[in-house]
Amino acid sequence: MSHSPCVHARSRHVCVPHRVTGVRQHNNVAGGGGPLGHTTPSRSGHMPRATSSLQEDGVIMEGPWRRVGGSSAPSWALEPKTERARADGAVAHVLGGAAVGAAPHVAYGAMCEELSRAGFRVVATPYALTFEHLRCAEDVLAARQRAIQEMGWAQDAPVVGVGHSNGSLLHLLAATRGGEYAANALVSFNNLVVSEAVPGGIPENLPTEVPSAARQLTAAIADAAAAAAAPSTQQIAADVFAGIAATAGVGAMVAAQFARDVTAQLPLAAAELERGTRDFTPSPEESRALIREGYRVPATLLVRYTDDSIDQTPEMESLLLDAMPPETCLVQRIDLEGNHASACGPASLPYDSDAGAAVFTPIDAIGMAASKLAAGDAQRTAREVISFLERSLIQ
Repeated sequence: MSHSPCVHARSRHVCVPHRVTGVRQHNNVAGGGGPLGHTTPSRSGHMPRATSSLQEDGVIMEGPWRRVGGSSAPSWALEPKTERARADGAVAHVLGGAAVGAAPHVAYGAMCEELSRAGFRVVATPYALTFEHLRCAEDVLAARQRAIQEMGWAQDAPVVGVGHSNGSLLHLLAATRGGEYAANALVSFNNLVVSEAVPGGIPENLPTEVPSAARQLTAAIADAAAAAAAPSTQQIAADVFAGIAATAGVGAMVAAQFARDVTAQLPLAAAELERGTRDFTPSPEESRALIREGYRVPATLLVRYTDDSIDQTPEMESLLLDAMPPETCLVQRIDLEGNHASACGPASLPYDSDAGAAVFTPIDAIGMAASKLAAGDAQRTAREVISFLERSLIQ
């Protein structure tokens, strides 16, 4: 069902078809490997990634993805097909949300796939759970630069950021630390204080032994997810992991590695708790001050899902509209049907070595259906993101 545009005075609100309920914006102006095996998360929250991937001529590959940056600043890079590559060589830097951000090329496979199909060169940078957001933002920014250099891509090509949840915050902070962006697409922005992110806060008598702390942290995170997520959110998240586990999107070998990546980061966060950390650095209030003073990206898209109880997009929209000059910086918001997990979804085509097994079981069929459901929302989100990014790069 289509809607005709409706324009308001200061900010423009456009009703558009296909699940987009609203757009708000400024004036319509925009500028311009380490060896295989176990690795240990760094103190900063940047997590070198163990992998069961294939190694070709010393290069670690996972399907179409190439691991770059070594163990100190790892990322996964994806080249578009030659006939689809953008003439400007634009790079899309993908950062996922907390926990699943440890394996963004898997958790956000559908988003990355759509970006590649649109001709973008894709860098997906993993990071581990950490309370040190600013340091993590600096680390993923350095990893991005190293990936671009190692891939031999043009250093002056435009870079666009694509972030989900905590990944949106990292892009915002990275832009205040010298990170150059032609545009950003920030989905489900969230930066709650610890007492709101973890129900009941962090226990004062947290065990000093890291494994015990990790178990308590895991339980706290599970409680937070259960408390914050609506039933539909939990169902979509279950669909995502069902699809992965059944090899519909990435294959069992990669799915197992994904699970290891997600859980391997817990000792890092537990170690920060052991050192006495009880809140994020910078605090949410301090992060907003940094963004207000230092974020000047020419074009920013904010995506909010209608059934997302922990989304803080409207607050960030107001901050950016107030802080940035409307004649040089575009801020646009769209509302889509969905929930906090809607940006997640596996790639549509399997690329793991075991995904083409001769025996196709009923579990595989169920997983395939679940995978397609999970990827559907992510693909629709990706199309909205790509449309905005393409328009921003033309202007």
